[in-house]
Amino acid sequence: MSHELRTPLNAIIGYSEMMLDDARESNDKPYIDDLEKTIAAGKHLLHLINDVLDLSKIEAGKMETHISRFDIRELVDEIVATIEPLVRQRNNFLKIDFDSNISIVHSDSLKVRQILINLLGNACKFTENGLITLQVRQQFIKSNRYILLSVIDTGIGIKKEGIHSLFKPFTQQDNSSTRSYSGTGLGLSICHHLCILLGGKIDVTSDVGKGSCFTITLPIDMERSKNISLINDYNLPKVSSGR
Repeated sequence: MSHELRTPLNAIIGYSEMMLDDARESNDKPYIDDLEKTIAAGKHLLHLINDVLDLSKIEAGKMETHISRFDIRELVDEIVATIEPLVRQRNNFLKIDFDSNISIVHSDSLKVRQILINLLGNACKFTENGLITLQVRQQFIKSNRYILLSVIDTGIGIKKEGIHSLFKPFTQQDNSSTRSYSGTGLGLSICHHLCILLGGKIDVTSDVGKGSCFTITLPIDMERSKNISLINDYNLPKVSSGR
């Protein structure tokens, strides 16, 4: 299914990008505008397909982890370079607040990267002319070291009645936010499941009109901590209103 969906879509995007290069060389503005919209729509659809496939794998229990040692500072630098255009798009400023005692993490770097890009992307989408902070801290829980990765924004915030449904698939805050901000509401659900898969959890606090803080807590050494669960009895994240 993954191959059948992605292969033709990647071909559409690829050929459109080739046509766009030709249109730019000939300065054919009407075609440039149309092709840029086609490519943007294709990439958005590809992103949605990837989210649906990820959720399907998670719910089927087929999502695997690939554990390795990696430098969290280097990973954060890569993520910042990736997310910077989104930050600038809505005239935001990105601040990195790093604990100097943290360096090597033993986990699945690709999934940690996916979680952080998703959370930072959401912060960029719901914040304008504001501050987005990626905070990296460590904490000892049950004699094990954990890394706390917090994405803090000064955006629109989340209503109290909507905060408990944030991590359900295909859910956004309300109908008005769905109209104002594109998306299917899969991103946070995937983040929640990936955190559990990595032996951690995700928490959120928020004030309407003041912003939100999403914190993921993951074991620094996943192999050592794999038998310890941070999730409550119902596998739901901790949520609260107010920061």
